[in-house]
Amino acid sequence: MSVDRNIVIRAENLNRTYGSNSLAPPALRDVSLDVQRGEAISIMGPSGSGKSTLLFILAGLDKPDTGAVHINGVDWQSLDGKARAQFRRHNCGFIAQGLSLLPQATAAENVEVPLLLDGVPIAERRLRVLESLQQVGLAEHGWQLTDQLSGGEQQRVAIARALVLNPAVVLADEPTGSLDSINGLHITRLLISAAKERNAAVVIVTHDPAVAQHADRTVTMHSGIMQ
Repeated sequence: MSVDRNIVIRAENLNRTYGSNSLAPPALRDVSLDVQRGEAISIMGPSGSGKSTLLFILAGLDKPDTGAVHINGVDWQSLDGKARAQFRRHNCGFIAQGLSLLPQATAAENVEVPLLLDGVPIAERRLRVLESLQQVGLAEHGWQLTDQLSGGEQQRVAIARALVLNPAVVLADEPTGSLDSINGLHITRLLISAAKERNAAVVIVTHDPAVAQHADRTVTMHSGIMQ
């Protein structure tokens, strides 16, 4: 693999098929993708086109049958167990479609989770949580339980949590799917600008062309093939 320090995500010839049925259609077929630091890309395509499969493989949450993914120059396949989890925590901020927030924890406590897992001292944790909440405009809502926040505010908590460890990559699976169009576009702009401030690459899976147009470029998936 050639070395390019500007490329933070490099996926090469990814193939993935689920199940043992030889007739099952591949979820990914020879997919390759490079993403640079500070670049935002959107991935579009119909349901079942392989968008989320690709995102989960980029995040190291799934493994390809063949092919490789390098994040910050490190091959996911070289990592396993605790090393894999620790590398993901430091390098990949992930925003799941369902957000995966703790409903009976405050916004600040949700953002703090990656720092707790990383053993960051309490004084530094508080400072970094506050900085992340400030970046998404929620500094005054850190004490509120997440189930008391609006859908848009919950999305902002998820963004703050994804960024709190200054990852090289932020990956988002349909981050605006539960929001109306106005709030969805606001969250998209916020996510991209907040990540770019930290020089992180952003990959957003979306069905919404209005969301996609805010990315630097858009790639399209169809039947597991990147077009």
